[in-house]
Amino acid sequence: MVENKFCGIFVDHNSKEYSIKLLKSISNYKHPIDIHIINNFDGFDDYGEYESIKLQVHNIDNIGYFQSINYVLKKIEPTLFDYIFIGNNDIEFRNDIISIIENKNYKNSVYCISPDIINRSGIHQNPHVLKPYSFFKKLKLDIYYSSYHLAKILSMLFRKNIQKNNKPYEYSGEIHMGNGSFYILTNHFFSQAKILDTPPFLNGEEAFLSNQIKSNGGKTIYDPDLKIYHDESVSLAKVNNRKKFNWSKKSYKQHRRFL
Repeated sequence: MVENKFCGIFVDHNSKEYSIKLLKSISNYKHPIDIHIINNFDGFDDYGEYESIKLQVHNIDNIGYFQSINYVLKKIEPTLFDYIFIGNNDIEFRNDIISIIENKNYKNSVYCISPDIINRSGIHQNPHVLKPYSFFKKLKLDIYYSSYHLAKILSMLFRKNIQKNNKPYEYSGEIHMGNGSFYILTNHFFSQAKILDTPPFLNGEEAFLSNQIKSNGGKTIYDPDLKIYHDESVSLAKVNNRKKFNWSKKSYKQHRRFL
C-alpha cells in the first residue's frame, strides 16, 4: 500500500514547552511528516530535532488562529498532502493516529476528521456539535451574550452539567462541528478550498469551518479511534475573562448564522 503524505500546522502562542511536548508525541511513532510551527510571540525557533519530522518554524505577529494557519497554507501546496493536521500547540498525540488513518478508508466526501479529544479534566470534547443549532439553542446563546455577568452565571451552571454527564462518545460518523483545538483536513477539502474561511480575529473557527465544508459539498466526521490530549486554552491563559467574553461576543455576531 502506498503511504499517505502528512503535514501538520500548529500555532504556538508563547508556550514553546507545549510545542516541544507535541513534537515529541508525534515523533514517538516514527512516521515521516512535515511540521510547521507558527510562533506568534518571541522569535524562538529551537524546538529540537526529530528523526521523522521535517520541521519549519515561522515567526510572525499574532494575527489570529486560522489566519496563522492560512499564512502557512499560502506558502505550501496543500494538495500535495493527503492529510493536514491543524491546531493549537497545546495538544499531544495519545495513539498512533497516522497508522490508524493509513488503515482507514474514508470516503471522498469526508473533508474533515475530528478525533476523540480529551482535556486535562478528562472531558471528551468531541463531538463538539452533532447537529445544527435549533432556534431555541440560538436564543439561549443570544441571552448568554447579552450580558457579561449573566454569562458568568450561565457558564458555572453549564460547567457543572458537562462535568456530571461527561462520557466518551462511541458514535462514529458525520457531525455538524468538531472541537477547534485540532482538525485533520483531507486532500478532498483542499481540492475545493486553498485556505480556511476565517472569523474576524478569535473564536468561532468551528462554525466558519463547518460552513465552508458544507458549502463545498463535504462532511465533517467524528472518529473515536483517534486520540488527542488537550491541555486546554493555553493560547488564552493570560487573557482576562471579560476580554475573552468580548471577543467571543463579537465573533458570535459573525458566525451565528453558521451554527
